[in-house]
Amino acid sequence: MTEEDIKMWKEALGQQMRLERKSKGMTQKEVAPLVGLSQKTVSQIEKGENPTIDNYIKYCETLGSDFAVIAARARVVIRARTIGDDYLDGLTG
Repeated sequence: MTEEDIKMWKEALGQQMRLERKSKGMTQKEVAPLVGLSQKTVSQIEKGENPTIDNYIKYCETLGSDFAVIAARARVVIRARTIGDDYLDGLTG
């Protein structure tokens, strides 16, 4: 896996974390103390900046979400970016 691949994964995971938080109607400020992190760290996770797997998992658990599902969504986003929108069209019929 190249550095660019790793960066893409971090960004896609962060994007999915942000979407999950927003789907629960929560702000970063509300989530941060529940996760036990600063709002700055929550923001960094959602931007894909310097995340750790532990922080990803704590974040998901706090939201009542499954990290595997979030990672699967991120994978779809990455596939769509790398092979184009035809990939998503194929998944949605």
